[in-house]
Amino acid sequence: MVAKQLRPGGRSEAVRQRAFEAVIAELSEPSRLLSYDSLARRAEINRATLYRNWPDPAQLIADTLASVLPGIGDAEPADLTEALFALAHEAQAVLRTTAGRTLIANVVAAAQSDPVIGQAVHTYWQGRIGHTVEASGVSVEKVKAAVGLVAGKLLFEALMFQRELPERELRALIERALD
Repeated sequence: MVAKQLRPGGRSEAVRQRAFEAVIAELSEPSRLLSYDSLARRAEINRATLYRNWPDPAQLIADTLASVLPGIGDAEPADLTEALFALAHEAQAVLRTTAGRTLIANVVAAAQSDPVIGQAVHTYWQGRIGHTVEASGVSVEKVKAAVGLVAGKLLFEALMFQRELPERELRALIERALD
């Protein structure tokens, strides 16, 4: 059996991973503005490779976030409460590590001043639970408020007390947020 040759500069899995690692590294440094030049240097790939595979920088960041977060499986849950619970559960997994807390804190901070990162966060969330929100009949504004309440509580507990919410408490919070 012949091993598959990776094309230098192609969209092989190795190139994707290096691009994602570069984005994570850049986002893990406070006050970093992302540029394809710095990402290409860090990933040791051609800048044209980034542009060709991710003409939209927000999609590159969204794809990176999707690669980092544990995920809720191939299909998003049909029930909105279950979808939010799965996302909250995976957020807690990321917040368990110092690197995860730093990444999330920096992405949230950067999204406030960098519209590309703000769009990436929106793209990520839309891809994760967009269909479930549409099917639920719950207004997008109500879901945003619920996500904000749950995310705020998770971040507060993780950053201030290095504590995760137990399943029962997390489910009750989500249900209250959606009421």
